[in-house]
Amino acid sequence: MNYQNPNSDTYCGYVALIGRPNVGKSTLLNCILQHKLSITSAKQQTTRSCIRGVKTDGVYQTIYVDTPGVQKHIKKPLNRYMNRQAMSVLLEVNIVVWILDRCRWTADDENWCHYLKQIGLPIILAVNKTDRLPDRGILLPHFDWLQKQINCVAIIPISAKTSYQVDKLELEVRKYLPSGIHLFQKNQRTDRSSIFLASELIREAMIEYLHQELPYVSRVQVEKFYWTSKTKDKKKLLMIHALIWVENNRQKQIVIGKGGQQLKIIGSQARQSLQHQFKSLVCLKLWVKVNPGWSSNPDILRQLA
Repeated sequence: MNYQNPNSDTYCGYVALIGRPNVGKSTLLNCILQHKLSITSAKQQTTRSCIRGVKTDGVYQTIYVDTPGVQKHIKKPLNRYMNRQAMSVLLEVNIVVWILDRCRWTADDENWCHYLKQIGLPIILAVNKTDRLPDRGILLPHFDWLQKQINCVAIIPISAKTSYQVDKLELEVRKYLPSGIHLFQKNQRTDRSSIFLASELIREAMIEYLHQELPYVSRVQVEKFYWTSKTKDKKKLLMIHALIWVENNRQKQIVIGKGGQQLKIIGSQARQSLQHQFKSLVCLKLWVKVNPGWSSNPDILRQLA
């Protein structure tokens, strides 16, 4: 639904945040929105689905699309699904913000460079994590080199973690927003449901407290999500029941842990994040079930979108 007068002088457009894993796409989206929408982790492949974050400022409405990190060399069905998610976004957006990690350049960056040369969209390079550089002077020759690799409209050094020059990046994006009516209400931050956000926060706790491959062979399905005031002091309470799906019994035992301790830790961390997100007391109940080969099932992968 459109919320602006079609005769008003307003601007609205979609912006893809793309790049290889762990360059800070989700952290940047959260920084722009000044609100946690995308889950973050130092581990790779945290983002599985494209997440749209809406920033409305006066006549400008910018819809940022956080995308999974593309890794062409990993051929698992789940990774192929995430790669398709990231690539397909470029067919729907008006602007691309390509996020790079300081002066690092990898084979995945090279793949993005080759692909972006073919799309015909304005490309802004956001060189992230500059707060970690001992000397920012090394960026200037690197920027000259980047400009030779791809035709971009701007190169902006930023730090999504500290907000350094993120406002400058937003102003640069605005230059390329098309004229058009706003597509979302002024105070709306995303088109994702509360249930989706809840499942992501539970998965974030799993990524934090589970090791090796376990966070990547598991998924979260929220079965119940409702508010109730049936407490002693009649405060509003958010009830969430969720299933954690894994692929075999060994994984199930690891997620549960000895005496259920691992699952309790995950639940405690997730509950804190959920209470902060929804500004409500939360009663979270988690169960772990086995679904062999779910990460290779096309029907289940489509449900992640």
